[in-house]
Amino acid sequence: MAPFAPNLGKKMLFSSLAARINRCLEPTYTCTNTAIRAHSVQNAAVMDLLHRKGHVKSLTVNRRNADRFELIWTDVGRNLATTFEGFCSEHDAALFAPIDTRPFDPADREQLFLYSYRAVARELHQLMEAAVRTQSMYQQRIEAGIDNGNEPELAGMMAVEHMMTAHSTFVYKSWLDEAHLERNFSILNHEIVRLAPQAPAIAASVFFDLDTRRYQDEPPRIALNILPLSHDETIAIYSFTDADAEPVREYLSEVLTTTGAYQKYLVSRLLLLHTENFVVSPAHFDTWRSAKRDALPCAAFDH
Repeated sequence: MAPFAPNLGKKMLFSSLAARINRCLEPTYTCTNTAIRAHSVQNAAVMDLLHRKGHVKSLTVNRRNADRFELIWTDVGRNLATTFEGFCSEHDAALFAPIDTRPFDPADREQLFLYSYRAVARELHQLMEAAVRTQSMYQQRIEAGIDNGNEPELAGMMAVEHMMTAHSTFVYKSWLDEAHLERNFSILNHEIVRLAPQAPAIAASVFFDLDTRRYQDEPPRIALNILPLSHDETIAIYSFTDADAEPVREYLSEVLTTTGAYQKYLVSRLLLLHTENFVVSPAHFDTWRSAKRDALPCAAFDH
């Protein structure tokens, strides 16, 4: 066997990172239009409150350092922040018009549903890309002679695991797809935490599951959206199904029953434990000490 080139692993990694899923994930899955970079967090109302000179702070992969994987804080243009190639322009505009063109109304079940729906769609897209990238890496390992592809191998099992995770989230989204087509927005429960007074500091859209070790079947899942509404108020919306209501409310019990600075800490800690899909106001970021900027997870809100 010929010796492997020293930079083979780096080439394989960056090749797999180039894999993309460009597919409109509208509810019927029949759209063949090219997907655009759709926002998971509103570009208009939300980014208007967060940006400085058209930019926000975000965690991104440092691709200049090929020797190790690391996340760094960078300035990201508001038009690119929190985007994913999950909807074509027509469906992105039509599906999310109730939240992109109307003020937030905590009594509007359609709005609350759509915030959750977009978080789930974004997570599905990310998981699909992760599955494609892992499979791409495995195929490259076979071509390089590292794996043979004819027996159970760690890299191959990882690829299968990513595919299974993506499929599980696809099943969840399909359930929401059906509800959307039937305009049955009441299938989701929502807990809204109001953080006030709170200057615009952070925005996020995420879908995650609880610790799978405690559950034999599908784990309970939560969609979380954090949105600044004004210059002194931010909300956190937790969305979940009836079947998941009991364990989710137990998981969120401390967040839902505390107030003030400690509640803000709990909200930001929960966010940072589960996602990188959030942006920070540059003005708020400037108040952080260097140690806080480097620490993950850290509290996103002052406390």
